Amino acid sequence: MRTVTRVSLAVALSAPLALCSLSNIGGAARSSDEWHGPPSGYNKPTPGHKLPPFYNPAQAEKAAAKLREAHAVHTEERRRRLETEESWLGTMGEAKDWCMPMTSWDEWRVQGWLRWSNHTRAADLLADQGVDGMVLASISTDDLRDVGLTLGEAHTLISGIQTAEIMAPSVHPSFDVCSQHFMQTMPLVVDFYLQKITSVNDMEYQWSGVFWYLETWLDDRQQYLPALSPQDMADCKEPVYMANACGDNLYEISETDMFWENAIEIETLKEFATVWMGTAFPGFEGLVQKGRLMSGTFSADFQFDKFPFDSQSLGISTYMGIPSATEIIPGMQGYFQPGNGVEDAPGWTVESLKISRKEKSNGDWFEPTPGHPLNGMEEGFEFAVIEVEVKRASNFYMLNLVLPIVLLTFLSWTSFMLEPDCIEARLATVMTIMLAMIAFQFIVNETMPKSGRATALHVFITVSYLQVVLSGVESLLVYWLFVHDLGSVKLLMAYFMGELDEKRAAGDPFRRRLSLRAPALVQVAPKADTA
Repeated sequence: MRTVTRVSLAVALSAPLALCSLSNIGGAARSSDEWHGPPSGYNKPTPGHKLPPFYNPAQAEKAAAKLREAHAVHTEERRRRLETEESWLGTMGEAKDWCMPMTSWDEWRVQGWLRWSNHTRAADLLADQGVDGMVLASISTDDLRDVGLTLGEAHTLISGIQTAEIMAPSVHPSFDVCSQHFMQTMPLVVDFYLQKITSVNDMEYQWSGVFWYLETWLDDRQQYLPALSPQDMADCKEPVYMANACGDNLYEISETDMFWENAIEIETLKEFATVWMGTAFPGFEGLVQKGRLMSGTFSADFQFDKFPFDSQSLGISTYMGIPSATEIIPGMQGYFQPGNGVEDAPGWTVESLKISRKEKSNGDWFEPTPGHPLNGMEEGFEFAVIEVEVKRASNFYMLNLVLPIVLLTFLSWTSFMLEPDCIEARLATVMTIMLAMIAFQFIVNETMPKSGRATALHVFITVSYLQVVLSGVESLLVYWLFVHDLGSVKLLMAYFMGELDEKRAAGDPFRRRLSLRAPALVQVAPKADTA
């Protein structure tokens, strides 16, 4: 269940654009690696630019509508579930009062905490001493004994002071009572921009690419971070914007819970310092954004039935936690479109890109085993899935594979133009072309995917082989008919039925006349004896 305000919903999706304008506002020192928003001209692809076009009003409004719907549904569910837990609601309300760091407490809050934590005698003795949170956090056992506490009372109070802050900044906001997402799901907006597909290896079922990966979420616990001195801020890697506070110890999902499910190799090329917006700007309270430029090699499933006219879905699957704690909200997505005849990827064209949320369970990976302790676990796993649809550039295969095979097949048909009795020349032509196609097959195999199923190109090559073989069979058949003087279907049928001599004796109208090129086959009648 989500208690995200309407203002915060707009913040989570308009953050990249806002950060661009905020980068010019003075304030606390910012890291040189901090994300400065999208480049100029972000709304259309620019050849060679290195930063992604993040902001898209239509996509932002669509994602905002999803957040509002999820917020309404889960808020109502949470209200019904907690109606029977009034005592817990009261306890949680009291606990959130003490989420502020002790060093920011005034005298009245110090007095309230001492009495709430059953240190009533200490509260009475310190009531007129002007003890605020800064003093209480640095007080010693000797100081407490000087005001009248016993040694045991002083040690007990010091132990309570050391554990007084209940906020756990390093845990997920859903599990921290100081967070607005406590006991409910935290929305996480994922933005993805594909910079370049560097290779698609369909032989090994892998693909590689360079991409921008951004996460945006809300963590209102920034308001509870203690104020630091300038010396301490000098060591801070991720300062809260325009505040003397440091976000180094706050929870980041990419540092704790995230892993890449189908990654073979993954590398962060550039990691920008996490942006903690704090409470400096209305409408941006609690905003957090993390951006990285990454490259990786991922496994993929390929289907080659239509090769080389196939399209493939290249995916990235990222684990983000459990559904009860984190809900993936698909954000803005895009891919670099080079134009000017430049290919998107070697031999491929990017058709579309989509971000989606997917929930998996143990049953998606393993077969149920009777008696296994995880059989009853209903909680699944939250994944952000990026799907890149690519289409193979078939021109390469048409020019280098299909066209040569077509020409060789046509060439085998030239044997039909030779005379029927030229059997040696006919068979030599067919055999030469067949050997050429077999040699060409070794080259073809290097460029075709190793699939157990017959692809469209496999079928085409097989049919071409059969046509060349049939050309040789046709030459043998024509020569056989020529030798046996079978020039019509009637004579052929009579030959097989043993009636050929009768047909010819009856004066069959068809009689083959042999040309002078086959004198050996001409039967010359003997001359009459004139003696």
